[in-house]
Amino acid sequence: MSMSEKRLEGMTITPLLDEHLEKIHPVIGVVGDTGYVGVWIPSRIEDDKGNVAEKDLLYLVTDKGELIHADDRVLKERGWKLAYKPICFENRWCLEDVKRYLAGDSPPTDPKTILEHVLEQWTTYMELPSFEEYFYAALWDIATYFHPLFNSYPYKYIGGIKRVGKTKELQLHYCIAFNAIFSNNMSPSSIYRLIQNARATLLIDETEKLSNPERSQELRSILLAGYKNGEKVYRVERNRRDQLVPEAFEVYSPKALANISGLEDVLEDRCKVTFLKRSIDRRIADREINVKDPKWSAIRDELYRLYLQHWREVKACYDELNELNELVNLLKAYNFTGYECLTAREWELWKPIIALARFFDKHGMSLSKFTSSLGSLSSLNGEGSTGKFTGSLCSLMLSLAIADSKRKHLEDQSESREHVLVEVLLEMASEADNKDRYILVREIRDSMAPRFDGEEQKWLTSRWVGKTLRRLGFTEKDRTSNGYKYLIKRRDVEQLAERLGITRHKPPGETAHTPIHPSPPSQPSAPLTTPFKTPIQPILKPPGTSNSSEPTSPPVVNPRVEAESNPKPSQYMFRRIDPPDLSGLRPEEVRCEWCLGAADLVVYNPENPNLRAFICGKCKEQAFTSPTAPLPDDDAESFPINLNLYRDVDGDYRCPLDRQSFKNLGEFKKHIEVAHDWDRK
Repeated sequence: MSMSEKRLEGMTITPLLDEHLEKIHPVIGVVGDTGYVGVWIPSRIEDDKGNVAEKDLLYLVTDKGELIHADDRVLKERGWKLAYKPICFENRWCLEDVKRYLAGDSPPTDPKTILEHVLEQWTTYMELPSFEEYFYAALWDIATYFHPLFNSYPYKYIGGIKRVGKTKELQLHYCIAFNAIFSNNMSPSSIYRLIQNARATLLIDETEKLSNPERSQELRSILLAGYKNGEKVYRVERNRRDQLVPEAFEVYSPKALANISGLEDVLEDRCKVTFLKRSIDRRIADREINVKDPKWSAIRDELYRLYLQHWREVKACYDELNELNELVNLLKAYNFTGYECLTAREWELWKPIIALARFFDKHGMSLSKFTSSLGSLSSLNGEGSTGKFTGSLCSLMLSLAIADSKRKHLEDQSESREHVLVEVLLEMASEADNKDRYILVREIRDSMAPRFDGEEQKWLTSRWVGKTLRRLGFTEKDRTSNGYKYLIKRRDVEQLAERLGITRHKPPGETAHTPIHPSPPSQPSAPLTTPFKTPIQPILKPPGTSNSSEPTSPPVVNPRVEAESNPKPSQYMFRRIDPPDLSGLRPEEVRCEWCLGAADLVVYNPENPNLRAFICGKCKEQAFTSPTAPLPDDDAESFPINLNLYRDVDGDYRCPLDRQSFKNLGEFKKHIEVAHDWDRK
């Protein structure tokens, strides 16, 4: 017995250190210099006793025209072994075409013609926003057959309102893409195994019910990790002994999603986003997709053969894009500007599409022949194109990539919470007299709030601001009676803004940052614009004076009203609601139409005490007019309530107290008078 051999319970265990079998995927892939596709073929099995049976067995069809039985013993002779247990997946490559390919009788595989065939289906069944989108959709489908060659693969997100063709687009992907499956009615366990063992293209429709938190979390785990080759997700599975053990699943595969509500930021960052519009061309809109039409099988047959015969060229084009010099030369060759917005993540996701576009360009792909057909289709949606409809397919996709990256960059700047925080810091640090200084967390928070269009941001707290400042590198702080303050260094802020691509555009003549809450002037300014016909004048009190009806605490401002006034008004004081204002109503009955918060302020015109408005203490919007305000019988223009505040999406008037709806304005007025005892005297 050698030193490496071990006896254990009547068995001899010998480590096979010199025997190395290369793991191969049972469906599609490359091993060494051999590309292959797994196909299930009915086989006749006869044993030594003459018993005959028929069974579907897995075979590997190689780029050298070989047919290899995927049996462990056969593969071992070649130094291979299957990485995963094969799943008997429905053959998407017609066996008749497989037979012709093995016999060398297949029709010539012309890449340009195959792209034209795929593109023809997209122009036949879909109306997309621009002609670049047609080429992208066709290239995305074709690239699903080559996705094992890539380090990552972009998801495709289709958005839009109802009846714009989102499900129809997914059906088209189902007919063309590699091993496409819909996730509807599938258990998470089935989805994991189909992605891993069949390298399936996953299609997730808005009909997918994600109300089940467990299922929603499972799909989210697949989507967040599944765009990158080699990524795995661990699940707890039962083994043959009924024991719970962690098991790793490969989740990398092409995926397309469609819904109305949109995607979270992290997931959308992995997607090429396309928003559809309702089709104007009724011929396209009414044209249904028959998934059993033989033409789909014929297109897939071409794509399988395209992969086997040209995978080396596609991989070479992809590998060239990994070289920095090649990438720079490519961008310079097409005289592109603005490509700096292509981040590492975005370029990583666009490389498969760009590589395939370069491959087709090398095989004589010309865009000019599609000028008439695609130009008329894209003009229906009124969308401009990102580039000229001439030149190479690669330049067209690069222009689309740059335009898409710019859109994401602008959205990130306007929507990302961290971006808004950095913009505020940049403005504060850019003040003429403030180089490096300590700034209160509360001051930063108050400066951020107006940038969200008056909507309440529950997440925007001093705690969030403090944690984010530390995460961004601002760690030097001090505690005061007014809360924490952080040292904000101008140079650090400017470097951070440069890294995030944020620039501050100063208005002409601006020399310093304008505070959100300026001090009140000594004289009243212009009338405050309110939902009433008669403007409400600002109530100012001289320094050092007080009034029993007004609080001594700092004045409260309606930031949305202030921002809409022109010229910009001074700071206004609103007093708290007094019991007489409610006229028998309980304070909790005075609810805001927008956020349903309780009103705690009242603003009024001193010249007309009956004309007053409750202000929501939560979002600072008008809640509704005081019950003592008159209700005239004339038209809605003289009605003291801003009726638009009480109209829902269907155009009905909705009472802010009991939420009843009324189609007619007169019924609405009568309900307020009778049900809530409004005084008309």
